[in-house]
Amino acid sequence: MPDLRELKDEDLQGLTPEAVTALAQQMLQRVREHDLDLEQRDQRIERQAQEIRLKDAKLEKLTFELARHKAWKVVGHLVPDGAALRAVSVSRLPFVHGS
Repeated sequence: MPDLRELKDEDLQGLTPEAVTALAQQMLQRVREHDLDLEQRDQRIERQAQEIRLKDAKLEKLTFELARHKAWKVVGHLVPDGAALRAVSVSRLPFVHGS
């Protein structure tokens, strides 16, 4: 019997019941293997998506911290006594949030 990939319609004509059973078993095994491969791929994709979400969250946090640091640095240079202005919440400064 030819390999499943090389099997043609005319090859199915005249097969014995045993040959049909063997062919069906091969096909079922290939379907199971394919399903397993798809499941593993889906799990890998989900794991990679989770990693991307975590990295995005870290980048967002670092971007916010960098903006806050720059804001504190600007406030410190704007006035001689920057310590008094540092008591003001940085989140109230418009350029921290991109406004």
